[in-house]
Amino acid sequence: MKTRSFAILLLITITHAAWATDQVATLDDTTVAIIGGQEIPYDWFLHEFRSTFYRHVHEEDIRTAVFDQFLTAALAYEAARTAKIDQNPELQERIESRIESMRAYMEYQLAMTERGMVIEVYLSKLGLSTDSFSITDEELLVYIQQELSSRPNAPVVDSLDDVPPQIRQQFRSRWQQEQQRKELQQRKAGWQEEFGVQINNSLIESVPLPRMPEGQNAPFPMPQE
Repeated sequence: MKTRSFAILLLITITHAAWATDQVATLDDTTVAIIGGQEIPYDWFLHEFRSTFYRHVHEEDIRTAVFDQFLTAALAYEAARTAKIDQNPELQERIESRIESMRAYMEYQLAMTERGMVIEVYLSKLGLSTDSFSITDEELLVYIQQELSSRPNAPVVDSLDDVPPQIRQQFRSRWQQEQQRKELQQRKAGWQEEFGVQINNSLIESVPLPRMPEGQNAPFPMPQE
């Protein structure tokens, strides 16, 4: 009897192992897992890994450590979905509101990325990239001294040797960006006339300012009500 029970148990184990192997074999390189019949895209895990791996740098196997938490969250979601939590009308309304807000922001980010890349190439062709603006060491020293003079408790700088190379480069980049902005500002009026610009000032004035905690002053002038 014991032999028969053992044989049945062994058969079940082998069958389960074979099923698991077949299941894994069906996953292509776009699916990192299947949970409750739901495919989990590899891209999701890739983004999760890139954004959270630094929390697991002390782990022996960073990929496994990140995936373990990723899988735990995926299983928790599946459990919640099985409990029909996702069908709660109030929750659905909150989710839709949050997603719409995020979608609008992502559309803005994508649009600004495209525009930024186009502008970068155009300014380079005009000779107006930030790298095209040069400053001598003597001019940079004066610029740094002027910048530091307005800061309380700032160190006294008599030579560029007093400034660490990394900080020196930051000041140089800031100066280059300022020169680029000045040049673009000079071209602004001509572009406005060339392209014909209409501005909805009332809409601009309606943009809500951030709310400050009670008793805390805003770091910018607040309009009079």
